[in-house]
Amino acid sequence: MASLVGNYTWGQTNAFGTFNVALYNAQGGFVRGASYTFDGGGSATAPGQWVNNADERIKTNIQRITDPLDKMMQLRGVSWDRLDGYAGGLGFIAQDVQKVFPGSVYEGQNRTLTDGTVVEGVLGVDTSGVAAALHHEAILALMSRIDDLEKQIDILHSGS
Repeated sequence: MASLVGNYTWGQTNAFGTFNVALYNAQGGFVRGASYTFDGGGSATAPGQWVNNADERIKTNIQRITDPLDKMMQLRGVSWDRLDGYAGGLGFIAQDVQKVFPGSVYEGQNRTLTDGTVVEGVLGVDTSGVAAALHHEAILALMSRIDDLEKQIDILHSGS
């Protein structure tokens, strides 16, 4: 069972909408529920986490990210202000991610800017997936480099 309540007009920063979800058992008894709030600034909050399916059993063609340090150099971590009246933020630029991880960029709806310009097919990024996988593999690559350097240092010290 679900309901949508609130005073919500898209684009008004003081407006909000709440999507309530309730789970009932077969006997009609309440099991648990949650409320998700969407504000006029375009942000959403949840009482828990947004969870992505990560189970290996539903995936195929699983491959480690190759050259993670090179790929990291191709992505800019940036801050921004928006041209459509919404709050600024931090993260990646979709076009940068698209060059490195095209499967992690999705085309969405058109967006009208505050000056009336319409941007068609605004791109979105699976930021959590890109950041988690890439940062993990980059850290592993750096750890390997550190291990190699430590071995070289040990060899140099033992030879003196």
